[in-house]
Amino acid sequence: MKNMKKVFFIPLVFVFFSSSIDAQNNDKMDSELQQEMKFRDPNEMIRVNIILIRQYDQMEMRMKSSVFQTKEEKRNFVVGELKRFSDETQQGVLDVLSAMPSSSVSEIQSFWISNFINCYANSEAIEELSLHPDILFIFFDSNINVLPDFKSSVSDPTRETTYNVLKVNADKVWELGFEGEGVIVSILDTGVNYYHHDIRNNMWIHPDFPYHGYNFIDNNNNPMDHQQHGGHGTHVAGTVAGDGTSGSKTGVAPKAKIMAVKVLDPFSVSALCDGIEFSVEYGAHILNLSLGYKVDNLQEGPYSEVSKTLRSAMINVLEAGVIASVAAGNEGNSLNIRPIPYNIQTPGNCPPPWLHPDQTTIGGLSAVVCVGSTDINDSIAISSSRGPVTWQSIAGYNDYPYNPGMGLIRPDICAHGR
Repeated sequence: MKNMKKVFFIPLVFVFFSSSIDAQNNDKMDSELQQEMKFRDPNEMIRVNIILIRQYDQMEMRMKSSVFQTKEEKRNFVVGELKRFSDETQQGVLDVLSAMPSSSVSEIQSFWISNFINCYANSEAIEELSLHPDILFIFFDSNINVLPDFKSSVSDPTRETTYNVLKVNADKVWELGFEGEGVIVSILDTGVNYYHHDIRNNMWIHPDFPYHGYNFIDNNNNPMDHQQHGGHGTHVAGTVAGDGTSGSKTGVAPKAKIMAVKVLDPFSVSALCDGIEFSVEYGAHILNLSLGYKVDNLQEGPYSEVSKTLRSAMINVLEAGVIASVAAGNEGNSLNIRPIPYNIQTPGNCPPPWLHPDQTTIGGLSAVVCVGSTDINDSIAISSSRGPVTWQSIAGYNDYPYNPGMGLIRPDICAHGR
């Protein structure tokens, strides 16, 4: 199966480079990247994300897409327009990258869901790129393990419908005739065990993807959960659409279709954006992200750049007519380390598709429906991350001020979690 991304191969050209770059713009490189460059061998390749200054204006996209009558027409237009925009605005940087020898730059990928380029580059190439006028920022595309060792709880086979489904009154919605039929939910996670009895009948089908999705960790078309029988992604898929074949109805939408998109574990911005692009382009109606970066401080460090990149992506997801169910995170018992307004993980800290009437501080929108966790007593779980959040010091957004100001209400909803 060919790589799903647009990949640029570096031609063997010979370009004269001085032994060192005399100038560089440290303001365009995050502190983690600068540390990597300092302590690695100068010729060692570092995976980086190169953020372009130009990002598609949300209001302009909304105006252009408003003429389309159907959701599918709108989605196709938005995807095509974002691809056109990234092709146009990235060309100058791609020309520079393509002129560099393969010993300096490799594995260049162009992204359109948020306008950035991912590649491997050595320190000299990164320093040269930091001077390019089209580039806003360059940050280290690190791999972070975001999931603890996960063991799925075993359902009680004597129970017809599991506790979590009854707790949110999903069974009452089924009685009204709504069971998720016709809805495609993309599970961006550790993959999905598509042979599991409770979900095998509800897997998304596409002639080009025989295993119901794509694996962006190993770059192949087999998104099998690496923990197979009880992995995190399989557990999430069962919560979404488990149909009860094994004895207990675990899914809140037992007739929805599951698109399996493997982006964990570890977590990286590039793998996640790969998965988001795939999901939007191939027709998912809802993205499910039970994952996130821990936000130490949105005002500095690589997390502000991660948050900006993912907020841009989630803005474009919304304009394509798709929403994302995103976990708030499990940092509620770490408020001393990550205090409010930095306790919610990103992209859970991105704005919702609509503003609650109590949200008196106004700002931009995105696709993110942020989900917190409750316990058996319907109280907020101790581990569930707390809001509000703020974007007041994030260049390019500067909205939802906090103290003074109420910040951005997060999460939007809460439900039984574990």
